Amino acid sequence: MSNWVLERFALMARQLYRQRQSWQDEVWLSLDALSGLERRLQVYLHALTRARDNQPADISADEGQGGIEGLPDRDDALFVDLACRMRGTDPNARREAAGLACACLKEAAHSENDKVRASQRAIAAVFSLFPCEASKQALEELYGDAPETRAAIFDIWTEQGADVAVGLINQAELQGQSLDLQRAAISYAASRPEMGLDMFRFYYRSLGHAQGGTAARTPASALIPALRGGLVRGDEQAPVALRRAIELEEDRASLIELLRLLALHGDASLYPVLRQFASAEPEQGLALIALSGHFAAVSDLLEALHQPRTNAAAASAWFRLTGQRLAQRPRLSVVGEAESARTAGEDTLVETASEAGDGADVIFDAEQAETWWAENQAQWREYPRWMLGRPLEPSTLLALAREWGGAFGRDVMDLLAMQQRRPLAVGSYALVSTRLSVLEGGQAEAFDTAKAPDKAVRSTSTTGRGAGASA
Repeated sequence: MSNWVLERFALMARQLYRQRQSWQDEVWLSLDALSGLERRLQVYLHALTRARDNQPADISADEGQGGIEGLPDRDDALFVDLACRMRGTDPNARREAAGLACACLKEAAHSENDKVRASQRAIAAVFSLFPCEASKQALEELYGDAPETRAAIFDIWTEQGADVAVGLINQAELQGQSLDLQRAAISYAASRPEMGLDMFRFYYRSLGHAQGGTAARTPASALIPALRGGLVRGDEQAPVALRRAIELEEDRASLIELLRLLALHGDASLYPVLRQFASAEPEQGLALIALSGHFAAVSDLLEALHQPRTNAAAASAWFRLTGQRLAQRPRLSVVGEAESARTAGEDTLVETASEAGDGADVIFDAEQAETWWAENQAQWREYPRWMLGRPLEPSTLLALAREWGGAFGRDVMDLLAMQQRRPLAVGSYALVSTRLSVLEGGQAEAFDTAKAPDKAVRSTSTTGRGAGASA
């Protein structure tokens, strides 16, 4: 194979890696689209790997060299280079590649440079997407030799679904360790079906009583994955601790993560907590009340659709809840009615672009949502929770988990784990083929717990990478 062809293949592989990384950050990601991308990436990597096996060459020479054994500087080129090395047929070459990757992880642990951090993500992607015995041994050795890399290694193990000695994650070892290591280790434990409740209760037991929890609070970075582990396993103390943690949390990002767990858990008695947050922060809050899937969320979203400043966020949440994509209409289509509405003191969607604050000249059609709801609300009373216009049952979640990635897909996977009361043991960023294989393995158990057939109420089919009302 000519050098020109190899260079083109390497360029295409780097572009596909970057595209995959950016897609993972989106809310709506079609797994069909992602699977197609991953197949193309695998084809280019396979060709490059065979070329390297037959005639070793630097397929990333034009990307600059780093400080470790001449590895590429750029994260996308580093991913391609290491992926080809670790996918090769020579076991000695795979061990050497795993050692180089571990050396890069160690270097990145001592740096705050964004470029180095991007390289760390590329290395983690190689380990996670293409695990092998050589990388397993290399990571275990690095864990013992370089404590500063342990949090990153636990994150990799979580994505791999790897089996790790329980001694590495027990409370005694984690006490006094860095907050990042506690977060990563507890997140790993939460993803493992064999881990019992005691591991997680240790971190939130002080919050398990409505009047307690004011002393010796667990940092949010460790508390959030511990609560997730308890909720997935059906611990009755976890919802009480979660409510108390929400009351005490002052950091906005941590509060949103806690509220997400509340929405996923779906306790109807705590729905007013989500409603209160949505009134203060509609952009995040309306998505959370839609994620809860409760019947009460419909009226809150309809009200928000009629308010100009919450219309777009409500339309996106409406799609998440009902599966209905609302049409857009000109914002000023009824501008002649504006003055009379203001005189009467009535709320109205009629406003100027400057009043909207974003220059937008369209709004999502609240009347369309009202009409749809009038026709369908009777059917919605049959089930307590809904998602994309379907009853939130195990069969629904299994179907959605096969369709969606991105942030929405991660919500679906967490919901499925909570309904099954068992972690799925697959990473959020795993290859689509790996994810589907894990889901197929758990399908029988999920359907055994199903109480009703999968039923969609005039849900809109979705295709492509993004399909939200305002995605």
